Amino acid sequence: MLVILVIGLGSALGFHAPVWLVILFAGLIGGTVVFILAAFWYFMIREPSLLRSEDYSLAKHAMDKGLFTEQIAKQILNREENMRSGEKIQIRNVQELKRHYSQDEAQLEDEEHSNG
Repeated sequence: MLVILVIGLGSALGFHAPVWLVILFAGLIGGTVVFILAAFWYFMIREPSLLRSEDYSLAKHAMDKGLFTEQIAKQILNREENMRSGEKIQIRNVQELKRHYSQDEAQLEDEEHSNG
């Protein structure tokens, strides 16, 4: 809606529309922005979980249900850390996927033995 209003305002200015039309578009844009900000603040205070990403919500739900074990969560965090550090992993077939998975498991077991 906001995009349509901005395009309308630009068109009104470009075609030298009457002042009342320009003011109308500007008012509607302002009202839309105020509404979006008010909704964001409302949900931020009342129900912040609604503002989170779908991935976060699904992962949290799976952890609450016990579908993720601590080991799987560590694997995911390990993989994410490797990706952030610039490691690129290309998997071409199932055997490579199994190899990467077994390497992750071995790495986690080594960490558990060294910490335990």
